[in-house]
Amino acid sequence: MANLRQELEALGFTVLAEEHREPSDTVDLLGAVWLSLNAVIPPDDAPSLPRPPGRARWLLRCALLIAAVPAPALATALDRLPLKPLAGRGKVSNAYRVVARCDATARPGPR
Repeated sequence: MANLRQELEALGFTVLAEEHREPSDTVDLLGAVWLSLNAVIPPDDAPSLPRPPGRARWLLRCALLIAAVPAPALATALDRLPLKPLAGRGKVSNAYRVVARCDATARPGPR
């Protein structure tokens, strides 16, 4: 939150309000696992690919994703069982809201 506030102020905004809420759903671990799987097993339709993948690459991706099914399943179980009761305790939360006003007189420099 401190980093977001600092960036907003550097861009010429004044932070008017800041709220932290209890997360409504704990899916952080599942999201991290899914992003990691996509990094290791990239999608076949990624625009950065030099050419469309062939059938062999598609089959390889399918096989790897099937083999990886236990990872997101375990992440979901951990998100739901031990982590859900801990969500929102203390000052740590994955849900927040910031209201900021753009100051017309402030002219941020190039970034």
